[in-house]
Amino acid sequence: MAPMPPKKVLIVSYLYPPMTAMGAVRAASFARHLPKLGWQPYVITVKPGSWVLSDAPIPEGEPPESVCRTACVDVNKVVPRLFGGLFRAGGVTRSRSRRKNGFSLLAFGMSIYDSLLAFPDSTWPWYFLGRRQALAFAARVKPDLILSTSYPFMSHVMAAEIQKALGVPWVAELRDLWSGNTQVQYSPFARWEREKFEARVLRRASALCTASEPFAEELRRTLGKDVFVVMNGFEPEDYKKDVQPLKDFTVLFTGMTYPGKLDPDLLFRAVRSLKDEGRLIPGLRLAFYGPNHDVTKDLAREAGIEELVDCPGMVPAAQALELQQRAHLLLVLDWNDAVSKGVFPGKLFEYLGAGRPILAIGQKEGVMDQALRKTGMGAVVSELGEVKEALLKAFAAHQTGAPLMPERRPDEVARFTRERQAKVLAEKLSSLVEAKG
Repeated sequence: MAPMPPKKVLIVSYLYPPMTAMGAVRAASFARHLPKLGWQPYVITVKPGSWVLSDAPIPEGEPPESVCRTACVDVNKVVPRLFGGLFRAGGVTRSRSRRKNGFSLLAFGMSIYDSLLAFPDSTWPWYFLGRRQALAFAARVKPDLILSTSYPFMSHVMAAEIQKALGVPWVAELRDLWSGNTQVQYSPFARWEREKFEARVLRRASALCTASEPFAEELRRTLGKDVFVVMNGFEPEDYKKDVQPLKDFTVLFTGMTYPGKLDPDLLFRAVRSLKDEGRLIPGLRLAFYGPNHDVTKDLAREAGIEELVDCPGMVPAAQALELQQRAHLLLVLDWNDAVSKGVFPGKLFEYLGAGRPILAIGQKEGVMDQALRKTGMGAVVSELGEVKEALLKAFAAHQTGAPLMPERRPDEVARFTRERQAKVLAEKLSSLVEAKG
């Protein structure tokens, strides 16, 4: 008997290589692993350029019959050119607005921006510039199922149009919550309009996918949909072998911060306390790589430890992974409140792949805490004394050559590879197509 031909899945994702954002890496990993699991992927995304997130060249060898790239404009790229240094980038501008006390003209401007210029998100021109080409590509492919992934949420708007035209099952993946994302501090009106828009767009979805069980519970409650979980992960082959540790004892963070909610203030206060007590770790360096660490520098100055903090800016993804392998301690920052219990910071999975000890500052008893306990790769701390103790313990192990992660369980770490997570996705997609008949 001849083998069954693979089923076809149409992945709608604004973020896709050559972009290096976490969502692009996740979408590309699905496209990479699904063929081995009985699914042939086709992708609708955007053309690289100066008006979108990346102007890097399209990867060599990308088959045009499998990847449809349409025109797009990101409002986040337009506004900085009109207003100069006031709006440098979404994360930077929002970070600065939250550092103000009382009424802030910048914070007020961000509220207007969220409700008018960037609704439902800053990539809304994609719908008008790419809709026709996307529909034509989808009609030619004739997929068995559509999979859209956010952020940005316009991927779901585009997918809803395609589903309406083709009538096939559609899975909408929300890596982070949409209107319910409390980490983005929208005004009450901006959040309300997103709630209404989200419900209207996703009503045609056959099922929803998200990255943690607490997120899934929230989506079931608010949208009444079938929701399943596919976690983020790492690719073992992305990491080099036999890398040498950095010369100085380095605590490394790669990513963005959100002042007042997700920032290194507690770490900096712990280091300052050790300094005042005469117990400062010799050669300690605190390195922060990412796009918005002007606020990190401010916090370091306020703590009086600016001489220990390095903020080199952005680096290529491959360099960031190598730095993670060379650091002595990898820092995860999470919100130390109940809303963060369902949040898996994206960098956590890269850190698991890097194989270095992880220090997570945030909420205990959440999904991240559970993952670190099961893998034996680190710990979550939330108090000043716990941070100090964790730093000193890691340095002592480094000095004496003691095992850095004596309870590390490789079998549990392997659960977080992208291949394992793609298998979970493939099984669910197959069940939806079979139910459709």
